[in-house]
Amino acid sequence: MYFFSLFNKDILFDLTKDDFSKKFSYDYKVKFTELQAAIGYKMLDVLDSINKKRKHNYETLINNVKGRGFRVIKVRDAQPIFFPIIVKEKGVVYNHLLKMGIDTISRYYGYSLDNGNVEKGLLLLPLHINVNGKDIHYLSKCLNSII
Repeated sequence: MYFFSLFNKDILFDLTKDDFSKKFSYDYKVKFTELQAAIGYKMLDVLDSINKKRKHNYETLINNVKGRGFRVIKVRDAQPIFFPIIVKEKGVVYNHLLKMGIDTISRYYGYSLDNGNVEKGLLLLPLHINVNGKDIHYLSKCLNSII
């Protein structure tokens, strides 16, 4: 991702721009294998703890960032799968965070905010289940360094 960003190339967009929604629409139903279904069923046992950890990480970030060079989009009535922010200079902030070791994405299909009106300045920061307290502290520090 860093290599392509040096050339202002959004490789994820290029890979998915051709009929992405059509490829993954309900018209193309895919059945799970027995193994995939078993794994998914077992994951239901830990889903509540995963959601609780994501929500805790999200709320910790909300409380620790000052938002000087960006605006935080507050997630309501849903589990936060990303930490969405709006910035004025998307490319500059993206490269700044990438140099600090934080890989962000600028669009995520199926994750709409404000009916797509904010995508020009939208960056989504990671909140997956492997993000720990140390990572959240570092992420807060990096976000607060954006001016």
